[in-house]
Amino acid sequence: MVCRLPLTFLLPWLVPAWRRDLRQRSATTLLLGGWILLVLLFFSLSDGKRSVYILPALPALALLAAPHLPMILARRGAERVLFTLAILLALVPMMAGIVTLAEPDRLREFLADPVQAKTLSWIAIAIGFAATGLAATLGIRRAASAFAGVMACLWIAVPSLSTR
Repeated sequence: MVCRLPLTFLLPWLVPAWRRDLRQRSATTLLLGGWILLVLLFFSLSDGKRSVYILPALPALALLAAPHLPMILARRGAERVLFTLAILLALVPMMAGIVTLAEPDRLREFLADPVQAKTLSWIAIAIGFAATGLAATLGIRRAASAFAGVMACLWIAVPSLSTR
């Protein structure tokens, strides 16, 4: 779900841009937008609904949004949205680590070893601290880079928690 977040939050700026493209009869917008609508329609009609069925529409959505991103990311509102999202996502592992340190019984049902639970809590706090520090260092003027950096921290570090 996290991979769809930035595009979902940028929809207020993307939809008017797509409308302009459709009024100008842009073949790219028509083709990719049509593909997305067909995927949604086709899998909405089937009985067995699974969210993974619409995954083929995500690359098309990214390609549809790509030409407009430089213009959108130059807007102050979009920068604020992306920066806020980056900070919130960075704070999640830190808060999870703090909560599990304060209440270690929350992890006991998943982990038998209390030392391992404490170690995982500290690792989660470190991941959150690193991601938050990265976002704060890059700042709101480089919100897209801050979001990308936070996502890189999470994608690289969080899977290592599950292998411990």
